[in-house]
Amino acid sequence: MTLYQNLYRIGSQVPFLLLVTGASAQTLPNGTFYETSWGVMELSCIRSDLCFASYENGSAFMYFSSPGADGKYYGYWAEAESSEPCTADLQFPNIRTNAWGKLDLSFDYDGNYWSGLWGYCNAEPTKEFAGERGGTLQTRSTQAEIKAAAAAHLLGMPYGETTADVMENIVSVSFGADTLCSGPDNWTVEVYVRATADSDGIIGKMVVDDASAEPVCTGLPFMQ
Repeated sequence: MTLYQNLYRIGSQVPFLLLVTGASAQTLPNGTFYETSWGVMELSCIRSDLCFASYENGSAFMYFSSPGADGKYYGYWAEAESSEPCTADLQFPNIRTNAWGKLDLSFDYDGNYWSGLWGYCNAEPTKEFAGERGGTLQTRSTQAEIKAAAAAHLLGMPYGETTADVMENIVSVSFGADTLCSGPDNWTVEVYVRATADSDGIIGKMVVDDASAEPVCTGLPFMQ
């Protein structure tokens, strides 16, 4: 039986799995998230708005979908045991357990970094967790380190009054060919500041050095 058939079969027990609409959802690339709050995770999306992840060597799971147009993913985590077991067991595709809870996630533009909240059982998620695919053997810095460094350099208007504001305006952090500075492979940070009544908005990139996390060059206004 396919994963989708399994999800359909338990839809009445785990209703979020079928709350999928025709809204355009972000396509998340399948693969390994090496650096997460819960250890290494294997992500697999059977379509752009319905995903599954395993961790703890395949004994624990996350199931999430994107039912609306807000770009967020909502779902459940499920493990064999929990410090706060639920009063009821739930049957998931890979496990039946009383160790479960709700979660919601937001991914960056490339689907390589996520942040979100989780909770126990039916309580609203309030506990923070995050994950990223992580650097390859070619990189000395991680995506999270480069994003934080870029945010520090961009801090201030028009890019954001707070670090959180700047983080919201960084839509992509990727390692690869440097097409902006024509240098060696490096980190490219893409920035998008939405237009307002007082500003036309900003779309541009900056290259950040892998070793020092310092800007190499920038195609952004107001940046030296």
